[in-house]
Amino acid sequence: MKKIKKKRRILSFLNKYNFETFVLILFLTGIFLSTQDFDLSNFLRVTIVNSFKFSTDFIIESISNLSSQMQGFRLSNSLGAIILFLSLILIIRRVRFRLLKSSDSTKQICKICNGMLIRKESTKNSKILSKILHLRLKTYRCQDCRKKVLNFKSR
Repeated sequence: MKKIKKKRRILSFLNKYNFETFVLILFLTGIFLSTQDFDLSNFLRVTIVNSFKFSTDFIIESISNLSSQMQGFRLSNSLGAIILFLSLILIIRRVRFRLLKSSDSTKQICKICNGMLIRKESTKNSKILSKILHLRLKTYRCQDCRKKVLNFKSR
């Protein structure tokens, strides 16, 4: 019985956070490809040469010419950078989506102490965050507990 409940919890977790898991795997793969000295272009070149071993001399000569031109190019580094860039874009889009989905920004009441919120001037950090997430951010401070609150809306 406990195994079934545990399996249901794991499946529920994976169904709820499948996008985040995918982005985490992309991010870790990008870091791995960027930091490791894995010569992906050399691996691909050897695989192509072995698969077309019995082909004509023209194809073999073309591949060897192509491989000699690609000698200084590390495909794994550029592929890792592209994967990191894409995963960061996906993370930013997911954070924006989650913020808008859980938005309770129309209320002018503090969630902690139910005090009134007073509008304050936005800081540089909130302006940068507004540009990155493509949201309209407003900074408030609670009168009672003095907690800083960010309210946001879609642009």
